[in-house]
Amino acid sequence: MTVGTSKMIATFTNASNNKPIELLVKGDWFDRSATITLGNTVVATIGRSYFNVREIFGGKQTYYVTVAPGVDLAMMAAICVCLDEKENEK
Repeated sequence: MTVGTSKMIATFTNASNNKPIELLVKGDWFDRSATITLGNTVVATIGRSYFNVREIFGGKQTYYVTVAPGVDLAMMAAICVCLDEKENEK
C-alpha cells in the first residue's frame, strides 16, 4: 500500500457456476477513483464528479462507474457503496 492508494479484494461465489471469484479493487483516494480487475482484465472503473450542484447544495457525492460488457452491474454498484462507506468511516 502506498500513500493515497488503497487495495481491497472482493470475494464471492458466482451463482451460475458456483466458482469462487476474486475482484481486486485498487483506488487512489486523492483522486477518488478506482479500478476493479478480474485477473489482468479491468472490469470496471469508478470516478467521482467534483463541484456539481448536488454536492454543493445537497451535500451528496456523485460517482460514475464504467462497466465492461457482461459484468454484473449490481455487483459493481455494491462495491462502489462499500468503497464509499469505507472512506466515510474515517
